[in-house]
Amino acid sequence: MSLAARSLTYYLKTSVQYIGYSIAISALIFVEFLFIHSGEVDAFGIAFRMAVSILALFIAMLNPMYALYSPNWYDGNVLSMGGRRKDIFWGSIVKEILFILMGLIIVSVIYSIYGTPEMIPIAVYLMFGSLPFTGLARIIGHKIRKNGRIAVIAIAIVAGLSAAAASMISNSRLYKFDFLPEGGVSMLLYILIALGIYAVLQIFIYRLCSKAMVR
Repeated sequence: MSLAARSLTYYLKTSVQYIGYSIAISALIFVEFLFIHSGEVDAFGIAFRMAVSILALFIAMLNPMYALYSPNWYDGNVLSMGGRRKDIFWGSIVKEILFILMGLIIVSVIYSIYGTPEMIPIAVYLMFGSLPFTGLARIIGHKIRKNGRIAVIAIAIVAGLSAAAASMISNSRLYKFDFLPEGGVSMLLYILIALGIYAVLQIFIYRLCSKAMVR
């Protein structure tokens, strides 16, 4: 097996492990909610819907979280196995996108079987919306690896200012795109914008990956 194939296999296995962890956590939450609502008529349905919704949320949240510490963990493992820096770059992209797609397929199938297909668009927005944050998290992870605590403090300040700006924009309703037609076009545009931002961030990530070293 070539170095590229071995590195890609490593990242594919990691992505499948992520899904397994997410499902396991959601299963525990399902049991917990089942006990909480045990006295109600539709206890199973309530617990199941909550668990699936939390699964979708977990997948959207865990992708950036894993990307944040990936430069300090998974990337070093790949380099120590003889992998190349470009293998890290492409492998990470495959891992992050595959994680989102697998999660979206699983959640969509469950929603369809259970008769709540109206929840699928919410899952789509959540998961694809997490991709730009995933790319940003990888950049932050590289900066933390290089600069340590100083980078953490600077990033915390920037994140706080960004959150404040996002809150102001949200409250002022500037985020509403009234010119978009109703239906699937707006969702498609949303997905394309998310993928576009994610792709642009990869330019910076590639430069950071080219300087990655084993630690």
